[in-house]
Amino acid sequence: MRPSFEQFLSAFPEVELPVTLTESLHHELEKANPTLAQALQLAFVQPADMGEIDEFTEYMPGFKVTTEKAFKAVVFWKAGLMTYEYILATFTPKGELISSAVISQMKVEEGVITQAATVITPEWIIYVSEGSIKEDAEEFDATQTENYSFEVLPNGEIVRYAQDDFLS
Repeated sequence: MRPSFEQFLSAFPEVELPVTLTESLHHELEKANPTLAQALQLAFVQPADMGEIDEFTEYMPGFKVTTEKAFKAVVFWKAGLMTYEYILATFTPKGELISSAVISQMKVEEGVITQAATVITPEWIIYVSEGSIKEDAEEFDATQTENYSFEVLPNGEIVRYAQDDFLS
């Protein structure tokens, strides 16, 4: 039997915006939040996860944000092989997926470590600053940082803006 959307939402503690997503936030979430039941993952999380899912993939509830808008929003944490991601998912009040996006991450690919810092504002603008460093590098080159943003529209759609739009 499919779990209800209310059961899914109850697994996420409520927070108020603004919220900052950091590298170590998942440690705090792990201590504070219960494990997300497999049935909830299958019904709501995996459909929102557009990335790779394998036998090593783990999910943890992050938080939900109550809004007066026409959508419900949750952030969950995904751990994969050499990758951690925070995924924002928006749903209709009935639990139908509207949109989802990876809004913060830490990953290691081909000897390059990429990490993002993210802030979600009360206006539903999500600012992301993402940098990379080679594992054997001695210093981080801040000039190579990529800045971009997302906006959650009133209907729950998540739109990504390029770096040039971020600065204007």
